[in-house]
Amino acid sequence: MYRPLQTKKRKNKVRIAFFFFAFFVFVSFTFFPKTFLFFSGAANTASVSAWNAKTSGSSVLSGSASYLSTKESLIAKNKELSEKIKKMEEELSGYDFIIQQNLELKKELSLKKENGVFGTIIARPNVTVYDTFLIDIGEKNGIKNGDKILANGNMILGTVEESYQNLAKARLFSTAGESSDALLGPDNLPVQLKGLGGGSFVADLPKEADVKEGDSASLSGFPEYIAAIVVSKEEKSNETFQKVYFRGPINIFDAKYIQVIKTANR
Repeated sequence: MYRPLQTKKRKNKVRIAFFFFAFFVFVSFTFFPKTFLFFSGAANTASVSAWNAKTSGSSVLSGSASYLSTKESLIAKNKELSEKIKKMEEELSGYDFIIQQNLELKKELSLKKENGVFGTIIARPNVTVYDTFLIDIGEKNGIKNGDKILANGNMILGTVEESYQNLAKARLFSTAGESSDALLGPDNLPVQLKGLGGGSFVADLPKEADVKEGDSASLSGFPEYIAAIVVSKEEKSNETFQKVYFRGPINIFDAKYIQVIKTANR
């Protein structure tokens, strides 16, 4: 009986307290309206602050995610473009090589002699025995030992030394120890070109001979072909001769194509 009475008293106290609190609020908001505005403003301020904080946080997170996504996209795009540029450069390089090769072939063919056979050098000095060419044409093309080797249609380089079914080996006039009778310059001075190797020659001429850098020499019997070009000369006051140095008409280390003219006895 004691506990139920205590519980009933507590409930009455709660009801009385709630009644006084409600009465206080009613009187405060009725006779003092500014109190209501104060609490309302505080609540609104708290709500707005919370909303702004939430919105700002969301904006920051959203902006960060967007920035990271954009950066990754740009990196991927840049890598893709770099690969495309590299591929295009490789393709253009291949095209340039083909175009250059085509131009060289056209040039050779335009200067081709009627009694000549066009061929490609497949081995040259530094690979073959010094001052020799290995070419991709041979007996099946009518090539024989003694035929002459031309470049650019008007430059004579050497002689076919060995011919096989599909290949031939040519010895160049610039081979060390090789001697060739030639005519030098506009006055056709008779000289003997002595090979020094590596596409170079030397000749001894009388000291009074008028020789200039750039003068060309042609082989006896082949006046229409250039065999060597003067690059320098050496004079000594106590000697009656001067040494004249020549180079071959082309760089034998870079040569690609030749023409064989059939000069050997048939």
